[in-house]
Amino acid sequence: MNKNELSIQSKNNYNKFKPAIFALVAILIQSVVLIVLYFKYSHLLYITSPLWVVLSTAFMIYVINREADPTYKLAWILIVAVMPIFGILLYLLLQFIPGRRSVHHKLEQNILESKLYNLQDSAIKDRLIQADKQWANTAQYLNDFASAPTFTGTATKYYAIGEDYFADLLSDLQRAKRSIMMEYFIISPGKLWSSIEAILIEKAKAGVDVKLMYDGTNSINLPVGFFKPLEDAHVKVNEFSPISAFLNTVLNNRDHRKITVIDNTIGYTGGVNLADEYANIIDRFGHWKDTGLRLEGPAVQSLTMTFLQLWNLPEPIEEYSLYTEAAPLPDQESFVVPFADDPNDLESVAENIFVDVLSRARHYVYIMTPYLILSDHMSFALKLAAKRGIDVRIIMPHIPDKRIPFLVAQTYYPDLIKAGVKIYQYRPGFVHAKVVLSDDIVSIVGTINCDYRSFHHHYENGVLSLNRDLALTIKSDFASTLEACYEMSFYAYKKLPLKDRILGKIFRIFAPLM
Repeated sequence: MNKNELSIQSKNNYNKFKPAIFALVAILIQSVVLIVLYFKYSHLLYITSPLWVVLSTAFMIYVINREADPTYKLAWILIVAVMPIFGILLYLLLQFIPGRRSVHHKLEQNILESKLYNLQDSAIKDRLIQADKQWANTAQYLNDFASAPTFTGTATKYYAIGEDYFADLLSDLQRAKRSIMMEYFIISPGKLWSSIEAILIEKAKAGVDVKLMYDGTNSINLPVGFFKPLEDAHVKVNEFSPISAFLNTVLNNRDHRKITVIDNTIGYTGGVNLADEYANIIDRFGHWKDTGLRLEGPAVQSLTMTFLQLWNLPEPIEEYSLYTEAAPLPDQESFVVPFADDPNDLESVAENIFVDVLSRARHYVYIMTPYLILSDHMSFALKLAAKRGIDVRIIMPHIPDKRIPFLVAQTYYPDLIKAGVKIYQYRPGFVHAKVVLSDDIVSIVGTINCDYRSFHHHYENGVLSLNRDLALTIKSDFASTLEACYEMSFYAYKKLPLKDRILGKIFRIFAPLM
């Protein structure tokens, strides 16, 4: 089939009835049925009201005493207070259905197995202790609770825009000799994907081991047979958590990671997905500001293990021992810690690291994020840092990609601004970058948004670096981006449409559950 025929077939497939659409419709019907049944039989509450008072009270006591964010607890208490039967049943469904526990158990086993091939070098640990004892403690936390060792001998390159990221990525993919691993949240037809697809097919035919993993939500938009050319060329393609027609807890936990590993020596991560808007080939929300990071050296081993941990769900496919550590590069004495976070445990690794950076800062913390939906923990850390004199700045979009999350984000502006946090909106368009920078030395670049979904519901990854050259490069980009922004003030927030402010506050109540 030639390209023109494939293009015509793809366009036709968009108009066909697809399994993913059926699944979404089925989920919607199930949700509506539950709500209708509740209201239809709500009169029975009056007959059994003493029982439901007891059950609701017991539920609230249970939720309050759980180890969870207070905003999450409050959302559930409000739901149960308004709709006791529906609220309690929904909570039991989301918390105790076997699906999530099963995934957690399998992933935990994969992490333990992969850790044997990604151990902390004691000499590097001692070197970091001598360089900075406080950050050595943070690195120890990441190693103990995220199986993320610290590396040296790894070169880093920061990309201030998606176009530069993809130029180097395509070049490195062309040079692959042994293996390519790619894991992305979004893949979309277009010029960029066509270039990547052609390289992957060429490399697979040449004997390179090519693996591609994508999140199951892509099936909603992708045409039928989209990955067939890759599969025909013997590229191994995995769909993470396909959309199911039945309500289950796994549907809420998406693979938001963006990882490419080439020959286990070169790795990429950042905010960019495999779609044209991320390289400004098309215009969706004005100018698309995104960032990325390239690693070369032994730290890539952690990206490899992170990829394989999800790739090997639901059953082992690849041996971790097949992927050995890359040789360190000379004159690379900075410290690099690639880490991952998953929603199945009680350890909010990404959020804890963000809070740690804010608490350790001596001069400034700069953040770029497309979303700002904060837990009490994160909100307190931002405000406390500003109150103790730290220059805290956050760059947000001016043109959002999702209206409701943007309205919710703006509800945090008044309290943050009052505490001294400076908030800017990117006038040319949409900021999709996920970057944290502090004190000309510490940076985090990866997939982690400053919002509840990234911190608690998604599979995420990032790279914590103690590297002055890298930090100063990011600082320069932040300063350049700031020139295209305008600062939000308390007065500017009050000038926003009243209906938008009210809508944002209403949805903020349920933000932890969204």
